[in-house]
Amino acid sequence: MKQAMVLFLIIVTFIIGCTKEQTPKINPEDVTIEAKLNINENERLSYKDYMLEIVIDKEFGENMIYPYMEGIGYMSFDSNEAKEAYYLPGSVGTSLSDEEMVHNELRKNNIIDVTDDFQFSSLIGFYTPEDKGRYQLRMYFEKDKNFDGFDDMYLVYLHKEDDNKWSKLIEIESEID
Repeated sequence: MKQAMVLFLIIVTFIIGCTKEQTPKINPEDVTIEAKLNINENERLSYKDYMLEIVIDKEFGENMIYPYMEGIGYMSFDSNEAKEAYYLPGSVGTSLSDEEMVHNELRKNNIIDVTDDFQFSSLIGFYTPEDKGRYQLRMYFEKDKNFDGFDDMYLVYLHKEDDNKWSKLIEIESEID
């Protein structure tokens, strides 16, 4: 009886171990993000200068996206657009580990210099939807006194899945001259 119980536990442990190993990990190629900056034409948010339209095609998992645009102020969302089938993030924010991942991704791609005095406090991200699918969202910005054009505009997507952590850089296109 003891031998049967031990054999049963070994088989169950083996099956659980094999199942866990077969759980697919999400890779950067599994996430597609497009972003385009336009002049804001939303009358409800007329005080904002620009509208950033983002299309996210992703696998499961709630992750963060951080906009990086020099001289562009805090993001806003129009809650009325949720009625128009646009995704409205439930919350925005940042964390020290996220800021470090964003900073490292920007340095790795030579967007900021190692010696740059990078202001972590200026990084505010938003959560992506948790479910697999294709989502559209619009966010609105105003330019601040440091705005100097439409160069170096990016989104940094952060994926955190147990021990599978990575970041992906997405260049923002602009329809503005």
